[in-house]
Amino acid sequence: GVSGGERLKEWSKRLGAPPLKWKVLELSGDTSHDSRALNNSDVLICTPEKWDLISRGWRGVSGGFDSSSASIGKRFVREVGLLIIDEIHLLGEERGAVLEAIVSRTRFISRFVQAENKVKAKNGGKV
Repeated sequence: GVSGGERLKEWSKRLGAPPLKWKVLELSGDTSHDSRALNNSDVLICTPEKWDLISRGWRGVSGGFDSSSASIGKRFVREVGLLIIDEIHLLGEERGAVLEAIVSRTRFISRFVQAENKVKAKNGGKV
């Protein structure tokens, strides 16, 4: 099989090259990144468990429609445009609960952000 490191190199090479020039960031269990690195990335590669952990605090501290530093810190979670899950066949197994949770949470975040954007559009950019 292909190791995670080899897969990361391949994705970085393909997506980082012109015309895309995307920044690929890998999040593994033993690495931590500041919010700037996360917010500046175009592609995040991580395990379902890592995304579960990261996406839990997506609203920030207040949980409201605001721009507190906590919610800005998790901006990248709110801006996910595409979630690709490898190993979806694990749904019926032990790790399946994590996959189910992250898919449900990511869909909820997407709907929440869409609703928030509609409110902003109606109110001239303010929530």
